[in-house]
Parts: sequence; C-alpha cells; structure tokens
Amino acid sequence: MIINENVYIPMRDTTHLAADIYLPNNNEKFPSILIRSPYGKDREGTLQGASRWVKRGYVVVVQDCRGTGNSEGDYHYYLDDADDGHDSVEWISKTHWSNGKVGIVGTSYSANAGYLLAPTQPNGLTAMICALGTSNNYLDGRWRGGVWHVAHAAHWAQLVEVNTGPKPLPKNSNLSSETIDRIKKITIERARKTVKRMQLGQGNPLATDFLMESYHHSKFDDYWKAQSIDDKYAHTVVPTLHIAGWYDQFQRGNLENYKGMKNNPNAGPQMLIIGPWFHGKIDTPFISQIEEQWLDYWMKDENNSHLLEFPVKIFVVGANPDSSGPQEGIWRFEKEWPLKRTEFKKFYLNEEKSGSVQSLNDGSLKIEIPNSSEKIDVIDYNPVNENLPGNIGFRSLAIGANNPGSNQLDDEVSGQVLTYSTSILEEDLEITGEVLVELYISSTAVDQVWAVNLTNVYPDGTSWLCSDGILKASHNNSHSNPTKLEPNQIHKLEIEIWPMSQVFKKGNRIRIDIMNANFPKTEPCPYPSLNSIYHSKDYPSSIILPVIPANSGGKWFQEDSDEPFKGSLNYL
Repeated sequence: MIINENVYIPMRDTTHLAADIYLPNNNEKFPSILIRSPYGKDREGTLQGASRWVKRGYVVVVQDCRGTGNSEGDYHYYLDDADDGHDSVEWISKTHWSNGKVGIVGTSYSANAGYLLAPTQPNGLTAMICALGTSNNYLDGRWRGGVWHVAHAAHWAQLVEVNTGPKPLPKNSNLSSETIDRIKKITIERARKTVKRMQLGQGNPLATDFLMESYHHSKFDDYWKAQSIDDKYAHTVVPTLHIAGWYDQFQRGNLENYKGMKNNPNAGPQMLIIGPWFHGKIDTPFISQIEEQWLDYWMKDENNSHLLEFPVKIFVVGANPDSSGPQEGIWRFEKEWPLKRTEFKKFYLNEEKSGSVQSLNDGSLKIEIPNSSEKIDVIDYNPVNENLPGNIGFRSLAIGANNPGSNQLDDEVSGQVLTYSTSILEEDLEITGEVLVELYISSTAVDQVWAVNLTNVYPDGTSWLCSDGILKASHNNSHSNPTKLEPNQIHKLEIEIWPMSQVFKKGNRIRIDIMNANFPKTEPCPYPSLNSIYHSKDYPSSIILPVIPANSGGKWFQEDSDEPFKGSLNYL
C-alpha cells in the first residue's frame, strides 16, 4: 500500500483541504472512497480502516474538514460540507489513479458530510455507505422536539475543539517544502486567532462559537436548513446503504433519509440496516461483508444483486426466547420500512391503578376509551429541583449509566414522574416502527417541556428504557414559528417516540413515563408550574403502538446459523 500524506485539494474559494491518500501498489485506475472528518485524518484506526478497502482494490482518501487538522480555512459546523464535499469528489474523479467512480463511506459526522454533499450531485459520485447520521440536524441533534440537548452539544464540542486549534508540525521528512510551509502557516494563523480571542475574553474559538451560535438558533431557520437534507431528497440521486442504531442519537435521521431517498424514483436502490447499536463502532461481522459487497456492486460491477432481495434488515430486540439485554435478539430481513403489515393499536391513559409501581399516580394503559369522570394527573414542576428526572446517556455521546435497558424505577418513584402501565401481557407482543403519544395537557406557565419514556416492565419491577420522546409545548405546531401556550387552557400535543423494535414478553408490561424534565440530557424549562394531563372521553390521551403480528412475514436470520442468507453473501 502506498500512502501520500497531506495532499492539498483545492476548493472553489481557493481554500485547500488536506487529505491522506491510500493507494494499491500498482499503476492501474481504481474506484475511490472519500471519508471526510473534523476529528483528524490521522486518528487512531484510520490506517486499519483504509487498509481494509485498499486490499479490495480501492483508493481511500481521508480528508480533514475545513478548518480542522491540517486543512486551511475556518470550521463552520456542517455549513461548508456540501460544497467542500462536492469539490473533493469531483477532484478525485479526475485524478490519474481514479477510474471516475467515487464512493462515500462514513460514520457519524462523516456520514452527515456524505448526506450533505449528495444533493449537489458531483460528477463521479456513485454510491454511499452512511452510518449513524442525520437528516435534520435541528431535530435529530441539537434541538430535538425544540429542546436544547445540553449533554450532547457540550461533549461534542470538546471532541472537535482539539482538532481546530494549533497542531504540532508533522514529523514526516518526506513532505515537500511547500506542504510544510502551508502547515506552518495554518498553525500560526490558528495560534494568533486563539491569542486574540483570549485577550478579548472570548474564550476558545470552537467551544464558545459553536455552542453559542447553535444555542441562539433555537428555531428551525436557515442556519439549520443548510445542515439538513430532509428537504433535498428530490435532488439526492445516489444508491445508499443507510446503517442505523436503535440506541443512536441520530437514529431517526438515518431512517428518514432511507424513506426520503427510497421515495425518489431517480435515487437508485436504497438499503437500510438497523442494529442494536449505540453511537460508535458497529462491530457485527456480517455487516462488514454487506458494506463491502454493496460498494463492489456499484463501484466494481460485481454481481451482488442478491443484496436487494431484502433491502431492509432489522434487529428485533428480545425476539429470541432467552434474551436478557437490550442488545440481544434476532435479525429479520424485510422488504420495506416502515413495515406494511403493521397494525397500529391505541392504548388510552387511564386513572385505574396498575398496582405495578409507587409513582405519583400508578395509572394504567387500556384499549378502552376512558369515561368522562376521569381525574386529572398533575406534576408540580420546579426547574431548580436538585433531583430532576432524566438521564445523560441515552442517545447521547456523553458518558452515562442511563442507557437502553437501564432501570427507570428510581425516576418513576421520585414523585416527579407520572406512569401509565398495561396489565400483565398474556402473550408476546412485538412493537416495531414509529410510536406516537397524544397528550391533552394544560400548564400554569406559557411553556413547558414534556418528556416521555417507553419502558419494558419485568415481573421483578425492573423498568427497562426502550425508547423516548420529548417536545417543548410551544413547538407543537411548528419548530420555525413556535407559539407560547395560553396558561390553564387545554392543548393537544403530539410527541414523537423514536422508532424501535422490541418483543415484550408474556408476563411483562408496557409502560410510559411522563415528566417535565429529562436532565442533564436536555435543558430544563425555566418556568415553575403546575402541569396537568387529562385522560377522559373528551380528552383521550393515548399512545399509538406499531404492533407486528406474530409470524406475519420477513425472514429470520441468526448469525450463528448454518444457513447463509443467499448467494455469495457468506455471513458465517
């Protein structure tokens, strides 16, 4: 393998971005892979990742995003990635070692950078693999439900800031004098900017600017539209393998991108894999084989069309009889997402005691519409309470213990959470798809945060977190033009619970927790208030669950089985 370090690729505004290029050991023309990242092209694991593809006959180009690593310019949080990605793809496609085909491979930020450049349709862009990425960085990342995601934003800024400041000069003596001079200039400019800002009391450039800028854009405006592709699917015409994690903070975005691009008849085939992953490394072996065969199919014309027989592959948590954790289950291959055979079932909030938890109310979930005499459930909310309910780990890059499968019982009995539980299930029940909560509420304040957890309650009382949703009430009708509530008036809210796939076992219960804070994951609403939930015939608060009938379709696949799925795709 040949490695050319710090090759500078020109952008349309004359800025040059640094890339390390990994090539096979011969002079043929090859398909190429572009990976763009703000975390450093020389990050640990890069060499190993590049070698994987070079061995398969690809050139791999790993690039520092604008203003990071050894690249020129200033970093502007996704705002330059569409144009810079476009220019980089076209530059690669015209090099002497390229056969004209360029693919995108990326996880997290690198996936987002790929999604953003795709609608610009650069010449040469042939296929993409985008894992754990977003469709709308406002809703999927910083302001989910109109609520600022404190933990993720702060932690992410720390990850990137180390790569936007002055960096040591490379020790590679094989670099040209021109390249060394360019890197010296970048380092000196960053050092001067840092000194100037510190002298003015403005703090570190990235940690200050990124957090403040994104926080002050609290509405969905042009700032966020530039970082989103969910309004650009009509212009996104590239076959893409979308890889999502049920427990990833960007899960919704990957699924939305699959649906949006799938609905564009000019986009080419799309494929979706949803596994039991958090945000980070995906280490399921057969997924790596699918990735390789996906690119080989589009970039090298290899006959791997069997991949498209079941374009959707989902991990059903709890589908195996002896499952005991949120990452245990069985893969099932499907034809579409969402599943056409879904039967949506509505469960109504009810005042009847479930007898399953000592919460504020211990309410029930029932198929029957409640009667008109139901009482009102109330939360007395105070933002300065030292023990606000919530978590820091779920779908957050920040480290925390409260992840899927973690026990929510402490919050449920804290006196700040309303619970509504089904009766004990008489048979297994699979919930796979998008979940919606309809709440009739009132508040003594002009606004309030409403957070909902969906949990799996075991016979011993353990209340596993499965998925969650959150909404600032003023954003119920619009994230672009939020409207304050009229205090003490009843309002209907629709709260999106992010998609899931889980089998709730016979003997368990389904529960929702409703609270007015999910801290320190998200910013608490500043208004002390009395917040009421109504559940009666006139105000039938409910949760709508996507139920999948047992043995109704799909193809089950167990990784340790003796049966490969099909064709040359050998999973074992």
